[in-house]
Amino acid sequence: MGSYFPAWIVCCVAAIGVTALAHSLFGRWKLFGELWPLPLLYPCLICFLSCILWLTFFR
Repeated sequence: MGSYFPAWIVCCVAAIGVTALAHSLFGRWKLFGELWPLPLLYPCLICFLSCILWLTFFR
């Protein structure tokens, strides 16, 4: 697992929370028609945000 294992858990949980916030903003701004592959968008957004958070706070 490595010594950074707990940091990845924190970053993934935070990224899921930020993605949930982004989902509500997408609904408020009526962007669901523009974001057509939603099953692909949300996992990619979670992965991107968790990597950005990890690089920002733990690297």
